[in-house]
Amino acid sequence: MIVIRHSTVVFLTCSSYRVNRRAVISLHREALSQLSNLCENMDLELISAPKVASSDKEMTQNLDFLARRHPMCLILHYAGWTEDETVLKIICSFDCPLILWATRDIFKDGISQLVSHVGYMEAASFLKQSGHDVFRFYGGPDESSAAALRCFLTASRTFHALKNLKFGWIGQGYGARGILDSSFDELLLQEKLGIEFHRISLEEFFSLYRKTPLCEEGQEEKFCSKFGLNTPKIRAAKGIDAPVADDSLRLLRSLSQIVDDYHLDALSLRCFPEFKENGVPTPCLAISAMNNVGIPASCEGDVLAGISMFILSRLSNSPSTMMDIFSYDERQSTMDLFHCGCAPASLVTDTNTVVYKTHCKPQVHRAGITVEFPVKEGEVSFVKLDSIQGRFSLYSFSGKSIAPSSFLRGNQATIRTKTPVKTLIEQLIDEGVSHHMIMSMGTVGKEAKFLAQMAGFRFISM
Repeated sequence: MIVIRHSTVVFLTCSSYRVNRRAVISLHREALSQLSNLCENMDLELISAPKVASSDKEMTQNLDFLARRHPMCLILHYAGWTEDETVLKIICSFDCPLILWATRDIFKDGISQLVSHVGYMEAASFLKQSGHDVFRFYGGPDESSAAALRCFLTASRTFHALKNLKFGWIGQGYGARGILDSSFDELLLQEKLGIEFHRISLEEFFSLYRKTPLCEEGQEEKFCSKFGLNTPKIRAAKGIDAPVADDSLRLLRSLSQIVDDYHLDALSLRCFPEFKENGVPTPCLAISAMNNVGIPASCEGDVLAGISMFILSRLSNSPSTMMDIFSYDERQSTMDLFHCGCAPASLVTDTNTVVYKTHCKPQVHRAGITVEFPVKEGEVSFVKLDSIQGRFSLYSFSGKSIAPSSFLRGNQATIRTKTPVKTLIEQLIDEGVSHHMIMSMGTVGKEAKFLAQMAGFRFISM
């Protein structure tokens, strides 16, 4: 038995008790070794059955042993043709995502020893007919099986985290005043995923902000460094006077306290227009800081954007950010994205190029610090969970971040899209996707598709 700590993956080998047992055990060891390396690299706990079953009684004992671990997913290693009754019994013993992984057959004297591919197709068809839409993969152990398993494990870990998500909903409503495209069915989402929402009113947040002291003398730089902020640079920035810096850092301390008090994994903060109306600075610095340390945070009260950021950050293992499509160039198949300055500084190539300023729209927001830079070049993914006419859908598209052709304040990105950009824009509008786009470095289309299937979301790849 192999045990590696953290979120639990269980591994079970099955085959008919009448096929070549020596060949089954050999493949079991190869498959388990590959999966063990993957789980160790992904910081996952792996538990395998004590031995490969050679009877119905031993299979029942294996199932009892593994089911008690309450795993986040099951890797069912299909090492050879297996009776449908056994496969169905295994499926019904677990309430978690499952992948049917059939490894290669072994031949001796021109005779198949395991009949693995025939059994794999038969088992997959039978399960589909029975209403069990399981994930499946044939081949390996080799590089292709490692890639497929890594994709499945990433999606499973994200799904597991979603079901245990503690989300801070700071501010009334489903979006900023005048923005109506970010509403959704809260009860339906809780029913699907079990997300734990913590409602915090703006009055409560403003009260906490006003009572929160500044850091004690000599402690400010230490506190800010935890969030990837350069305090001396903030204090020395042109146009940022001491009261503005004090107010923005006080707001960060207030938000950090709420995250700690409620044990939040992600949050959304309704900033517009109530912050200015109540004499509170724009929260861009605080939101950027939260995203820097792995607490996905959205602004403008867009809760689904915050959940989408959590999803994408988990799938890509990289911070995500919320942006608006500002314009596009059909000829170059590029689009320009912008937001005011709340992106995590980890999305820049060189943190020395980050510029701290005050918000670019003082007529809308009270002066507060923004974290400004263009997003670094490289492959990027967009994933957005949205609610269209009461149905949840997960949208995914990708592209490449390139050097911007013109200057914009705040955070900006120029993306060359894989789909022709005008077609992409029209598809987003036709689908009714809300206007905030969620972006991260890396490519996660396959993982997003797996996650949508696990969660029961409609999946749209653009």
